[in-house]
Amino acid sequence: MANDIRSPSDFKRNTVELLDRLRKTGHPLVLTINGKAEVVVQDAGAYQTLLNLWLCSWLTRLWPWLDLRHSPARFALWWTSLWLL
Repeated sequence: MANDIRSPSDFKRNTVELLDRLRKTGHPLVLTINGKAEVVVQDAGAYQTLLNLWLCSWLTRLWPWLDLRHSPARFALWWTSLWLL
């Protein structure tokens, strides 16, 4: 985790290396200004996975009130496929 917290100037100096690590690990990078977290940089694939998990979480909570013919997992797959087009 300590390696995932950087200053904007460090990110600017080591952009290629840090973006490479983001792609390989999927872990977000926190950029700080004056010691406070200000920006999170994340690989697009990891971000999409996070959104999909969030959607599935909400669907399982809302499913009892929705009148849909398919299972929550099938609906979630259909929904996420819309974003991939």
